[in-house]
Amino acid sequence: MDAHADNPPGSGDGAVLISGAVESPRTFTADYLSHPTCGTQSATFETHSSSETHLFQGCALEPMIMAAQPVARAAGNLSLGVLAVGADGYTAALSWGDLSPMLARRPAIVAWREDGNLLPRPRLVVPDDINGARYVKQLTELRVVPLTD
Repeated sequence: MDAHADNPPGSGDGAVLISGAVESPRTFTADYLSHPTCGTQSATFETHSSSETHLFQGCALEPMIMAAQPVARAAGNLSLGVLAVGADGYTAALSWGDLSPMLARRPAIVAWREDGNLLPRPRLVVPDDINGARYVKQLTELRVVPLTD
């Protein structure tokens, strides 16, 4: 399963760029995100008007970030954050604890299906968040940022 696309960031439908404090920026294509090795995750979250439960299909975020070889400081990956950016500019911040299966019961995923329906672009899903504010629709970029100098 080759994660890197030859197309420039944002040029392909469903492509998600991993950028920022990484040795090897990568673009993950819709083909990668729909690969059978990716999984299914149920998530319930609050919106401004109701509670929603959905079944998402997608890939774990941590292996995607690790494929881009994040540049960590002395504190390791815990000194890194990830900014998830949507096509409309909406941005949400994640700590490494949101990505790592060693730290989160249900780590963040990049979903390509919701309730069996193909999404127009991938969506960041943070399954254990009570509120859906960090669920980034139409995800285009995951930018790794250092949290310390």
